[in-house]
Amino acid sequence: QDKDRAEKYCNEIRKKITDKKKHKEEDTIHLNRNLISLFVSSQTNDNGLPNDFEWNKIELFEHTLKQYFMELETTDMKVQPNDWYDLFQLIYVQPGDKIWTRENRWKNLIIKAGMEKYLYEK
Repeated sequence: QDKDRAEKYCNEIRKKITDKKKHKEEDTIHLNRNLISLFVSSQTNDNGLPNDFEWNKIELFEHTLKQYFMELETTDMKVQPNDWYDLFQLIYVQPGDKIWTRENRWKNLIIKAGMEKYLYEK
């Protein structure tokens, strides 16, 4: 049900994008930061993140989320049932940490987001 709503929402956005190249160049970090703060607000019944929040502490999550949305909006990538769980686990990975995954989908998103320094490779 949530997956269907997310898919429908992404499809609506896809229809509105007329120039994919231009869309990929847009800086959406501020929109994503507002969304992240909204997530925090809805889960904590608080005002969201403070203005002086240290975004570098969750850069893996922030940049991978941006890439995830970009892929949904400009490619034929589909929302998968565990995507939100997988994404939100990235919040716990801070600078200096590494994440290990066998899922090529997430590896590719992390690399495309320029965050490969967080990937653990044997």
